[in-house]
Amino acid sequence: MCNFFKAAISQPIYFPPEAGLPLGGENGKDYVKVEIHYNNPGLIAGVYDNSGFEIVVTTDLRQFDAGIMEIGLIYSDANSIPPGQSAFPLTGHCVADCTSKVSAFLFTKE
Repeated sequence: MCNFFKAAISQPIYFPPEAGLPLGGENGKDYVKVEIHYNNPGLIAGVYDNSGFEIVVTTDLRQFDAGIMEIGLIYSDANSIPPGQSAFPLTGHCVADCTSKVSAFLFTKE
């Protein structure tokens, strides 16, 4: 399971009420690290960031631990979404050596 996730120019990420990321305790992470990177290659003056984030911490443990898995895509400037796009499809590929290590439950249908 991945220990991190990235979100660039994205909508909020919400987990279902029965799932959460474990923090602290015996199996949870010891800390949360937030990195914010700004890109202003044109050095445009007067640009201000009004984005934000919210982390909700509770002692009410969830039934399931949530996670986000990213496979087959390397993050680089080549994958950056150009300004003004209404859609920007990306295709990722993963070699069998990678996917063979993923638990089978991820690929089963109920």
